[in-house]
Amino acid sequence: MTVHPGGLSWYPPERLKRLQVVQSGGEQLKNMNYTVYVLQDNEGKLYKGYSNNLTRRLREHRSGHTKTTSKMRDLRVVYTEEYDNLNSALRREKYLKSAAGRRFLKTKMRL
Repeated sequence: MTVHPGGLSWYPPERLKRLQVVQSGGEQLKNMNYTVYVLQDNEGKLYKGYSNNLTRRLREHRSGHTKTTSKMRDLRVVYTEEYDNLNSALRREKYLKSAAGRRFLKTKMRL
């Protein structure tokens, strides 16, 4: 087992690098690409989120690492948007979780 700075031996190396960036001021983190995404399960329930690595995040959802989606089955990505900074992605995720955002998604998903 490799011991990383700060004693975070359980952190995967790729996530540890991001953690170190945050601890050093986070400027690089703010300038990464982010995906705002919507997942749908086999019953039609939606989950909205964001990530800088959608493939990894989807794997986490499907393996039960996320409390909200752990009971959702057959998750699939039904909608995505790309953003070049964290603040824009957070604002869009918040919008999609609002009543207006839910109406927007309902309209988009009918197409």
